[in-house]
Amino acid sequence: MSPVFPGIIEEVVKRKITTFFIAKQEAEEVVESNVAVKSLIQKVLALLAIPKVRMDIRVIEKINVLVEMVSAYINGKYKKIPKKTLILLVAALIYLVNPFDLIPDFIPGIGYIDDAGIITFVFQSIYEDIQKFEKWKESKASDPDSVPT
Repeated sequence: MSPVFPGIIEEVVKRKITTFFIAKQEAEEVVESNVAVKSLIQKVLALLAIPKVRMDIRVIEKINVLVEMVSAYINGKYKKIPKKTLILLVAALIYLVNPFDLIPDFIPGIGYIDDAGIITFVFQSIYEDIQKFEKWKESKASDPDSVPT
């Protein structure tokens, strides 16, 4: 720890957790409305379409998986997502579209670092549910009578 800035790392971590906790509380309400969830998904997709939004391709791939899971859930195609997982998914997406999170998104070069951290944390936290979703998708893709999600 730097003697010049004692406690700075702890403060940053505490603020990040607090900001995500607020997003999680909002997510608990948002998941109750398909309209609100669809609106959130549209905001996420619009954000990812902005050329100035620079994130590691692996983070974008994770975001796409989270969006795909939520979309399949609210469209009634895949309902095997536990409520806790659904709330974490939605909270991560809310955190992503919030421009005033821990590191404001408009700061060039570093604005999405905290967002990437939250996406990665949530992805790892629900990895087992993601694997189940991916297996379900594969089974649907191999089923000639299925409609792609």
